Amino acid sequence: MNYEIAENIVAEQKENYRQKVEDIWSGKISAQGSDKTKHGKAGELVFSEMYKLAYEQTGAGADFPKEIMKRCVGLPEEFHEDADCKCMNIKNRNNVFLGDAIKALRKIKKSGLVLIIFWYKGHRKEGNLVGIEIIKIQSSEVSTPMQKAMSKCSTYVKNRMNCIYKTREEVKTVNKKHRTPALYLNNCSNSDSDNRQVQLKLNISRLATA
Repeated sequence: MNYEIAENIVAEQKENYRQKVEDIWSGKISAQGSDKTKHGKAGELVFSEMYKLAYEQTGAGADFPKEIMKRCVGLPEEFHEDADCKCMNIKNRNNVFLGDAIKALRKIKKSGLVLIIFWYKGHRKEGNLVGIEIIKIQSSEVSTPMQKAMSKCSTYVKNRMNCIYKTREEVKTVNKKHRTPALYLNNCSNSDSDNRQVQLKLNISRLATA
């Protein structure tokens, strides 16, 4: 299920988004995260201004909690749920990382997961906004057996007692049996640093439309 912000509204926000990105990189606007992710703050700020949301994130479980999304006048009620905001290159539309697999699966299974995505072209620092899309991953996308198997697999991968090679094989096995056209596990573990992480990955074009 998705809701695309009208082209004329996107056009109105182009300069606003570009300026926010510039201010984040220059340090005028404080943003957490690495160089690959901190530009996401630009999307949060622009969305807040678009819907006149007087909201400051203070340790909430989502970028925009359900009670805040309910204030978005004109936004269909189906999207009045906890929402996460992302800024992504349009070329990666069918390769969206949803974060830690266990947490993402839990969110989806509970009441569906809403994503607010600001799409840009070119380098993230350029702030070239080309679209704004609000997507809901329905809870029906995740079955109980799928959630259990993928969560168990994620725990296995994070256990440093298990070698990286075996964790990769385990992810392949679980994906083969439980992945859907839209959702699957991605083993982001790094053998050099021994960093262990499994993210849930989304192919938007394969999501159920209703």
